Amino acid sequence: MISHLIDLLFVVLVTFLAAGLGSGFLRLLHVRFLSRLEEVVVCATCGLGLLSYLVLGLGLCGILTRGALVALLLVTALLSCVMARPKGGGGRKERSGNPELWTRWDSLLIGWAAVICCFALCCALAPPSTGDFDSLSYHLASPKIYLSHHRIHYIPFDHHSNFPFTMEMLYTLGLALHGPVTAKLFHFVAYLLTVACLYLFGSRHISRRTGLIAAVVFAITPVVFSEATTAYVDVGLALFTVLGFYSVFEWRFGKRSEWWIPASLFGGWMMGTKYLGVVLFFSLVGVAAVATKLSGQRDSSCGKEGRFPLMPVLRVLVLAGLIASPWYIKTCLSTGNPVYPFAYSVFHGRNWDSAMEKSYWKEQKSYGDRSLEGFLMTPWRVSLYPFNPAPIRYEVQPSVTSAVGPLYLVFLVPLLFVGKPPPVKALLGTVAFLTITWFLMMQYNRYLVPCLALLSLPVGYAVDALQQRSRPLQWAANVALIVLGAGLLGLNVCVNAGPLSAGLGLVSEEQYLTSTLDQYSMFQWINTNLPPDAKIVTYGEPRGFYLDREYLWGDPGHHKLIDYRRVHSYHDLKREWQRLKSTHVLVNQRWFSLSEKKGALQGLIEGALEKGELELIHETHRGQFLLMRIK
Repeated sequence: MISHLIDLLFVVLVTFLAAGLGSGFLRLLHVRFLSRLEEVVVCATCGLGLLSYLVLGLGLCGILTRGALVALLLVTALLSCVMARPKGGGGRKERSGNPELWTRWDSLLIGWAAVICCFALCCALAPPSTGDFDSLSYHLASPKIYLSHHRIHYIPFDHHSNFPFTMEMLYTLGLALHGPVTAKLFHFVAYLLTVACLYLFGSRHISRRTGLIAAVVFAITPVVFSEATTAYVDVGLALFTVLGFYSVFEWRFGKRSEWWIPASLFGGWMMGTKYLGVVLFFSLVGVAAVATKLSGQRDSSCGKEGRFPLMPVLRVLVLAGLIASPWYIKTCLSTGNPVYPFAYSVFHGRNWDSAMEKSYWKEQKSYGDRSLEGFLMTPWRVSLYPFNPAPIRYEVQPSVTSAVGPLYLVFLVPLLFVGKPPPVKALLGTVAFLTITWFLMMQYNRYLVPCLALLSLPVGYAVDALQQRSRPLQWAANVALIVLGAGLLGLNVCVNAGPLSAGLGLVSEEQYLTSTLDQYSMFQWINTNLPPDAKIVTYGEPRGFYLDREYLWGDPGHHKLIDYRRVHSYHDLKREWQRLKSTHVLVNQRWFSLSEKKGALQGLIEGALEKGELELIHETHRGQFLLMRIK
């Protein structure tokens, strides 16, 4: 528990320093705030984005050490003090033409949101395990490699490390300060800030009740709840997305001319967090352009009214592009392709080829159903996943942790029969565009998280609208929200019982990892028994975070370090391994079974093992994991 308190202390401290940095930075840009909540949410998120880029700068300069990162935090603290708001310079009170009365229902919603977030925090305090597959593969594994080399560099065996890594820079900071739980908690902070921003968004542009319900609906969504307890990036992307749209609404509908700056900042970090952020950003630009055109607004900096009326939107495009550009420039310099490994036919790229591109896209499009029937049935199937009867997958393996749940679908239906204010119409239009894009690109449930964040506001409005109607409708809406919400909360707690027990300290981290992570015992044996200069080539096991020896993925399809087209015998394979200075081979037979012999590669490895050309030195889980020494 003491370790967990230290994790929390570090994350609270860093977030506090980031909020001070963001406040000073935005104050220099003359961005004003109407409420304390608005200032805290916007400044904390802005500060975390700035801090992420400062970590990137240290990594590119080759001084990514714990000492340098601590010094960075000290400089951040100093800057926060220097740029702190002078006394009497607080933000203006929030304007409200029709102040809403606080009710017991509102208090209940706040208490409900607090309970959900407390459960999520307890789960987030567990060390990364089975639910952190991608974290153990690259979200945390790549930062660990960077820290071991004290610099950010090209990782040739992992194409994911060339993605935009804004959130991963915060994870790098967390790993350096204390460990993986500290790193994970930065994603939980993004979860809290997103929930707070949804309340703020609804309060400012629709109604306070809408904001409260939207916050609860988003927080309780299983895929969101589970993501908040991991070191993934989708909730972080949702935070930048919601704040980006909030900034555009304040700028165009709230007539706060300086808010094009936060819109640009958050738009840049959307694109700097994930390639999907590019699609989200252009949907944001579309909303800004339409709002500008319809309202006929002009900014004083644009000159005469007769000149290009969309110049403010162009400024957002340019500034956001500049903010996102470091990641795309870095990737281009490392691989020759700014969006590596995508668009290979246009840009080509290092350690990749057209066959791998086709295989990659085939895997991406293996999820969901792209037929007309699939399009019409998608809302129903996604809402019931993984319990729907149709054999459609929206995740690698069916899991409740990637479920969306029925709340969104249930309360979207009433929106067809009630009047909708302009903000709700704009959000619904954006969600429709993003849903179609998701349907055409990759139907993966967690890629919907930013879209669900925006959709939760129309859902909140639908519940609020029903509560303003007849008593039967009011009771029906309240009962549906309470019953479905309570069911989802119970489901989240049950599914995450393991992380919850570890987060509460009911079992030790060692016991938890040994019982839940199949490769952990093998990795611990390797860390204890193999020499420090050992280098392991892995097959069927990309989750290398807990491995303290140098390693690389050997599976075909990840890279071209090993040219398997030239491998016709074990001696050819051994030559390739030795060229890469590999000393050992690790096989996870769950994903790379030697006994099935589906491919020539498996047969070569098994044959070498049987002939003694590979020496089996350790195995775990009844032969699932095999560690062999290359003779």
